Amino acid sequence: MNDVQFAEEGYPREYEQAANAPAVIVTGPTATGKTRLAVALAREFGGEIISVDSRQVYRGMDIGTGKDVSEYVEGGAPVKCHLLDIVEPEEKYDLFHFLHDARGVLCDMYARRALPILCGGTPLYLAALLDGYDLSGGPPDLEARAELEKKPLSELVEILRSEAPQELFARIDLTQGFLSERFLFAL
Repeated sequence: MNDVQFAEEGYPREYEQAANAPAVIVTGPTATGKTRLAVALAREFGGEIISVDSRQVYRGMDIGTGKDVSEYVEGGAPVKCHLLDIVEPEEKYDLFHFLHDARGVLCDMYARRALPILCGGTPLYLAALLDGYDLSGGPPDLEARAELEKKPLSELVEILRSEAPQELFARIDLTQGFLSERFLFAL
């Protein structure tokens, strides 16, 4: 991101430095001990954990998400974990929201010189944070979307064909039944 984008997103200029500061990454499949390892590392090196999990952000969804909240307090000094239990299950939380929240936490941790330990099993969230995905843009145009929903799939395909880069359109599998919803999001 450039300075203008940082300002527009509400991140301090220091985010550039925070984004390039050392961090520990603990990732892998479900039930492999990621939380236990991240907690041990946080205790050993004075770090704090940033959850990189698309489901653990939801309050009350402890079963099936592998939150392991007890591990943050058992066996030693409590370890601070960010981005756990921050939204209600009916609230929308997606990659855009995650990046905004995680970048804010990273800035705060950088200012306090705390070691970030990124822990979780959602590869897209981790890649987006590490690779600096820029998801700037405006909110969805609900009026335009409502108009597009009225169009048949064949017309949506033609609109996409005319608007999408040719190499992207060539990779789309037009035999999938769920495409109409994806076309609406793409448009």
